[in-house]
Amino acid sequence: MGELLLFVESRQGAKVDEILDDARAYGLEWTSKDQIRRRVGWLSSLGLLRDGPEWTHVVTEEGGAALLAVELVSTSDLRPPEDDNPPELPPPPRLLGALINNLDPSERDLSLGYKVESEAATRFVGLLESSMTRATLADAARREFQLKPSSVDALVSTMKRLGLWEWKDRDVVRPTALADEWTANDSALNFVRLMHVRYQAVGEVLDHISSHPVSTGTVHRALFPEGGPAAGRTSQVMRRLEQAGALLELGRGQFVITALGLALREQLPRTAPKGPSEDAAGDDHSIEQSAPDSAREELAKRLLDAGTDVTRPTRLEEAVADAFTSLGVDAQLLGGPGRTDVMATIRSGIEVLGVCVIDAKTAAGGQLREDSVGDCCRFG
Repeated sequence: MGELLLFVESRQGAKVDEILDDARAYGLEWTSKDQIRRRVGWLSSLGLLRDGPEWTHVVTEEGGAALLAVELVSTSDLRPPEDDNPPELPPPPRLLGALINNLDPSERDLSLGYKVESEAATRFVGLLESSMTRATLADAARREFQLKPSSVDALVSTMKRLGLWEWKDRDVVRPTALADEWTANDSALNFVRLMHVRYQAVGEVLDHISSHPVSTGTVHRALFPEGGPAAGRTSQVMRRLEQAGALLELGRGQFVITALGLALREQLPRTAPKGPSEDAAGDDHSIEQSAPDSAREELAKRLLDAGTDVTRPTRLEEAVADAFTSLGVDAQLLGGPGRTDVMATIRSGIEVLGVCVIDAKTAAGGQLREDSVGDCCRFG
């Protein structure tokens, strides 16, 4: 209100659309002139504004006196203070730095999976042992994070997508070299870097934020002008960037970029997020996108070769599990007497849509006899 009076006085009269432009400089996302007209009406009824020539409004004598009695905020007050010694951007650790330098846009997913932050990643890595079953890991995560079973599976899968654990053997997992590196380099900044490597529209957020306050909704629409995931996805990314010191929140839901954020933006290779027509993972609850072409071709060859290797049937079981994993499905390699070979859990976000049991059978000639497959698939 007072800022409106100040703007009109500084211009010695202003039109509604000019006042609206000034309001947007404060980060107000008004698309209609109604908000301005209401305020002009209120101030006029108090005798602080009056009509001027050519549809302008001017400040009255009473309005000028009122300006001396109210506390005012300028747009410069909404920007972060200038720092003569801006913080230096710490370099990423070796393995994470290599991932950033060799970033492949086709390997970045749109779905963020289960919502986690750097502190959760550190706690999860602390649960990993050099050799443990996936079930043991899931049980440890359930106790550590106090989660329901479905949420535990989503958390464990997200940590695998981040690259913090891998398969060691049949249903046996182990921490990756990246997880070992994380133990000594855990920070909100490195977590954002890791997210940027694995997911689309993370560092790209920084391209749409400046020293002028901007809201999550504005950034989200700039990232996905033709539609895409829910705005909550962009909000989650911006919170992680804020935790990393790359963004600063001014007021409620208004963000500006920091000096560290500017340096981070220069460091991260960025690409335009895929639209919903380009990627089936167009919303925040869709499965991961498929592996790149070269990986698919190699996986297809493994499946064909393993399918006829009757001396080592476990090769086919492992290839089948990897094939479903590449499709974004949480595939658990089981095997053993009386057990299915692979169990695949299909999710939408953290919601389990279904569970498939898969038996992998080899045949030297490449074809199975009909009577070699039992009636093992029933749906309730």
